[in-house]
Amino acid sequence: MNNALKKAVEKINQLPTIPEVAQRVLGAIDSEHTSTSELESIIVNDPTIASKVLSVSRTTFFGGNKPPESIKEAIVRIGFGNVKNIAVGISLMTLFDDKKRHLLDYETIFKHSLDVAYVTAIINRKLKVQSKGDIFLSALLHDIGYLAINCYFQEQYKEVLKECLAGSQLSDAEVHVLGFTHSEIGAWLASVWKLPEVVIEVIKCHHDISGSKNFSREVALIHIADFIAANAFFYVFKNDNSLNINKIALKEFNLNEEEVAKLQLEVIETSFT
Repeated sequence: MNNALKKAVEKINQLPTIPEVAQRVLGAIDSEHTSTSELESIIVNDPTIASKVLSVSRTTFFGGNKPPESIKEAIVRIGFGNVKNIAVGISLMTLFDDKKRHLLDYETIFKHSLDVAYVTAIINRKLKVQSKGDIFLSALLHDIGYLAINCYFQEQYKEVLKECLAGSQLSDAEVHVLGFTHSEIGAWLASVWKLPEVVIEVIKCHHDISGSKNFSREVALIHIADFIAANAFFYVFKNDNSLNINKIALKEFNLNEEEVAKLQLEVIETSFT
C-alpha cells in the first residue's frame, strides 16, 4: 500500500462490513448439502438482493425469455455458482448505495460492472479460458473502488473529474489529486473483506496489466471485457482508461485489435440485457 492510500484509509472512521446475507450465501454454496430451497430462503430475506437476482435471471444471457416466477426458479436458471457470485457481488456493491445524490452515479457504475461481468462470461466461453477462480465476481467488483471514493473522498474527486475534462487520463488524474487510483483503493477494500486473491488482483490490476503476478489471464480477460463493455455500451467517465486496450492483454490470448473488434460485434449481437 502506498503512503497516500495508507493516510487516506486511516481517516475512514467506519468501514462497511460484509453483509450477513453475503456470508450466509458463501457458507451455503461451500456446503455440498445445501438445497435450492435453502439457498432461496437465505436470498428472499434480503429484498434488494432478491430483486437483483430476479432481474439478472430475466436477461437473455441466462436464457430469460420467460420471467422466473420465484427465486427458486431463478437459482435453477442461473446456477448455484453464478448465484453466489451475483448475490455476494451485489450485496457488497449495495453497501454504498445510500440513495443519496453523489458525485458518481451508483446506477451507472453498477450497470457498467454488470455489463463487464456478462461480457467476461461471453468471451471466457469464446476463448476457453481456464480460469483459476471467481471470474464473474471479479468482473462484477472490478470498479468497487469508485463506490468507495464516492462514499469517502467525494470532494477530492471533483478535482479528478476536472482534470479529466481538461484532457488527463483518469488514472493519471487520480494519482495527481489523490495519490492513489480507484483500482488501488478497491483492492485494499477487497483485501479488508478477505475476498479471494483473484478478485483482489483483478480489481488492482485491470488497468495496469503488467502489475499482475498470479492471475495474469484473469486480469487480461477482464481488461478486454472492460474495454469491450465501455466501447460497445457506455463508459463511466470521459478519458476513462477502459476506453484503451493494453497490448499485454492481447498478447495473453494471442489476439490482435481486429479480433477484439470482432468479439465486440459478437457481444453486441448477443444482446444480453
